Amino acid sequence: MNGRTNWLQQLFGPRHKSPGTPKPKAPNFEETSAASANTSPAPSDFVRGLVLTTNGQYEEALTVFEQMILSERDNSSAYTAKGNVLGRLGRPEEALLAHDEAIRLTPNSTHALYNKGKTLVDLGRFEEALPVFDQAILLASSNVHHPLTLIAFGGYEKDMATVAYRHKGVVLTQLKRFEEALPVFDQAILLAPKDAEAHYYKGVVLTQLNRFREALVALDVAIRLNPKSSDAYQYRGFALSSLGRAQEALPAFEQAILLNSDNLFAYYQKGDALVTLGRFREALTALLLAMPLQLDEYSAYRDTSMSFIVPEHYNSAVFSKRALVLTKLGLFEQVVANFDQLIRLNSEDANAYYGKGSALVKLGRLAEAESSFRQAIQLKPNDLNPYLELASLFVQIGQQEKSLPVLKAAIRLKPECIFIYTSVLNELGRFEEALASAEDGVLLNPGNPTAYRDKGLVLGMLGRFEEALLAFEQAIRLNPADADLYLRKANVLKQLGRREEALRTLEQAVRLNSDDVKVYLVIGAELFERGQFKKALPAFEWAIRLAPDNALAHYSKACVLAELGQFKKSLPSFEQAIRLNPDDPDGYRGQALILQELGRADEAVHLLQKAQELER
Repeated sequence: MNGRTNWLQQLFGPRHKSPGTPKPKAPNFEETSAASANTSPAPSDFVRGLVLTTNGQYEEALTVFEQMILSERDNSSAYTAKGNVLGRLGRPEEALLAHDEAIRLTPNSTHALYNKGKTLVDLGRFEEALPVFDQAILLASSNVHHPLTLIAFGGYEKDMATVAYRHKGVVLTQLKRFEEALPVFDQAILLAPKDAEAHYYKGVVLTQLNRFREALVALDVAIRLNPKSSDAYQYRGFALSSLGRAQEALPAFEQAILLNSDNLFAYYQKGDALVTLGRFREALTALLLAMPLQLDEYSAYRDTSMSFIVPEHYNSAVFSKRALVLTKLGLFEQVVANFDQLIRLNSEDANAYYGKGSALVKLGRLAEAESSFRQAIQLKPNDLNPYLELASLFVQIGQQEKSLPVLKAAIRLKPECIFIYTSVLNELGRFEEALASAEDGVLLNPGNPTAYRDKGLVLGMLGRFEEALLAFEQAIRLNPADADLYLRKANVLKQLGRREEALRTLEQAVRLNSDDVKVYLVIGAELFERGQFKKALPAFEWAIRLAPDNALAHYSKACVLAELGQFKKSLPSFEQAIRLNPDDPDGYRGQALILQELGRADEAVHLLQKAQELER
């Protein structure tokens, strides 16, 4: 059962006790240590209370210890035992009062301080627990070499110091003070080199510090000392995965599962490693075994040394990873069902609605997708992604107007979103508003070339080419390696009648990005317009080499060949353009004209009819 909380370690830090780890050889400080307190109770009553506690009969044990206190008000052992029982009954506030009374009666009692610290941890009061453990460590350490203590308790105080150090380290880990926790665990190891838990926790802290190679060393020691620790194997797998050694990590996760089949996080991490290896079907199986944790069962598995841990976080991680795998497999219906299950577990999970919305878009269920994105925004208004997905959805269905208020909200979260807003206004033909938006973009992002590019585009749409040219030149100054900016500058130069400059600018674009098909299409078109057909032909042929499925490249090549009088050679290019883009009437019309030139007018008729149908 304890293994059900194993997944908590990686997401939120280690637990107080590693499942599969045997109890230390030292006495049980909650029970047997109470018997060694300064005031010795009647053996029959005290032993009876301890036996009842051991048997899980906590209410009966509580009655015994309370009766002892009534008869012996200064019995610190009875208060300690009472506090321990109250803790097991889930009454930590009352337990704390009992431990405080034990400390008042016996201020130098190491075990009373230890139990108070542990109770404060149970209450999530970590900062208060730290000085208590420090005091317990100080007292235990001062007695370590006392001959009478060692004879009487067989090294009890030394063991007490080790346990107190370990608990202090766990508290520091809970507080995410990992750099401070590390030397504390080192001190516990110095006192007890064979303490498997101390080595285990040291490994956990090292993973939190991203010191994965050192973590492996510590975890290997923990495994050697306690080969039945599922958690140690699981963390070993995590460290290996984090080092990019996913294949080596798999056996560690499998051993963790073999030792504890309830180790949910081992299943989760195994699935994650399999995703890294591209073994998606196997990953899905592992992630399905990383079952979600029900809210009503959480308390049964929660280790009280862990605080502020919510099962929703684990569930969200598992379902998100499952969704990733299902998406890779193209199973979008199952992605939707996956997030629906997560939403049933936690209707406040914004990421679940966002993920569901994205899958619904893939399925073409756009109205449902809109609803999911809006729900995600309502639950998590500062998350940018749902705004962008919702705006994109509206653009996709031709409702650009509805995207504008969504994008305005996105701009408040990320100023760069104004570029998308400007683009949508441009698409709507609202050029004056688009220009105002573009100028706002320049003010918000003065060092971003996209701001000047957008301004240049809008100015071009308004016919203000001189100003557009200045905007594109500024964009190029900010990003001189962007070939697309040179294409846009060349287009403006062409509009201004400065065609030689335009051609030189296009040649610069080619030098910058010789693998961009668009560059060759533009330069080919410019040469075609100039009537330089022989020079245009290699540009289009190169475009086809780069993008064999580009219909425009084949159509352009066909037109050049036709202008060169090579009618028969042009036919295959027109046919390929039609195959690649059967909805373009120009391809049919071009092929028909060539057939007429070749005296095959009868064949041209049906092609012209097809072109007319497409234009209706």
